[in-house]
Amino acid sequence: MKKFYGIIVTILIAMYLLSGTYAFNNCTHHTIDGVDINIYNNTVYLDYVNNSPVFYVGEKKEYIITPPYINADIEIPLIKKLKFKITNNSKLVNLIISHKDINTSTNAIIFAPLPSSKKINTSTTIYWVKDPLKLNKTQVIGYYTYPKKGEIIATYSNGEPAAIKIGNKIYAGFKPDKLSLANFIYIFMIKKVFTPPITMILLILASLLSIVSIFEALKKKLANFLLHMASTSVFVILRINTNSRDKVLLNTKRKEIYDYIIDNPGCHLRKLSEELNTPLSTLSWHLRILEKAELIKSKKIGNKIIYHPVGMDKNDLLLLYLNDTQNEIYQYLLNNDAHLRKIAKDLDMNVETVRYNLRKMEELDIIGAKEDGNKIVYHINSHLE
Repeated sequence: MKKFYGIIVTILIAMYLLSGTYAFNNCTHHTIDGVDINIYNNTVYLDYVNNSPVFYVGEKKEYIITPPYINADIEIPLIKKLKFKITNNSKLVNLIISHKDINTSTNAIIFAPLPSSKKINTSTTIYWVKDPLKLNKTQVIGYYTYPKKGEIIATYSNGEPAAIKIGNKIYAGFKPDKLSLANFIYIFMIKKVFTPPITMILLILASLLSIVSIFEALKKKLANFLLHMASTSVFVILRINTNSRDKVLLNTKRKEIYDYIIDNPGCHLRKLSEELNTPLSTLSWHLRILEKAELIKSKKIGNKIIYHPVGMDKNDLLLLYLNDTQNEIYQYLLNNDAHLRKIAKDLDMNVETVRYNLRKMEELDIIGAKEDGNKIVYHINSHLE
């Protein structure tokens, strides 16, 4: 077995050294002002250096830029200044920019109100929540606000949404300048780089090594597993609570779904579909039966419905309701009571974004607030500590 380990380690080292041959030399770096024309003639990658976007021609980074071929009925002069290509060829178009809402499966930026929008017509500042070009904030002429739904892309200074993303469309309620329009476009342009084959081979070999290690320690792992099952007996009890529940779980697919939710409380429908390779319609049917049998519960959080087992600890349940931003704030406040601007500064977040998420966390009774001099200090509520 030691000989086998030695072979595996040798292969891993050799593959790592060979992977160095994929590095690129003589790379060209660009800022936003110099990169756009290169996108159509070169492979361009993106990285963030000192919290600023830097574009690389010929050097692979974490993000790759997809060239935009734009069909536009608005802001054409700005698009041309950005050196992006405008086309009416439906086979090429991968982004639409329009002054009215449209039905399309193509990514789109819509400068138009929704039925629930409010008119404002004023000069104001927007703060970017999703900010690929790291603009932080932009002075604009605001026309209207949007409801708080979908993904918030930018907010006005009063916290009202200035731009939101619903599905494949971004809605913007202000007149864009060159950089703010580019920021919207780059939201659709930036893609994660696919894992290169050399990395996949390394991962496979590393996984093989892990499997062998696990196999050798199987007896110990089995003992630990049995101890773990004893400590989680509450979930075992849930499964055999009543005859009707037993019957519900006789279905193999339904039991697979139920077991996954027990192991992954807080999962949502699409995650279940991907992990269990099950169509959404089939999942929805089984989930309704599991809920009716009082084996699981569901709760709508933002634009997702999450599922968790019945009988979870109330405090653990509350933490499932946090989005990524709120979870980052929660982890920070576990170590530090702090006021709004300190949280925003230490976590490098927009103040209005932090304010909005703190309010949501207060509504869930996860955090509390107290006056400290002329400041409001936020803390984790004692029942969660």
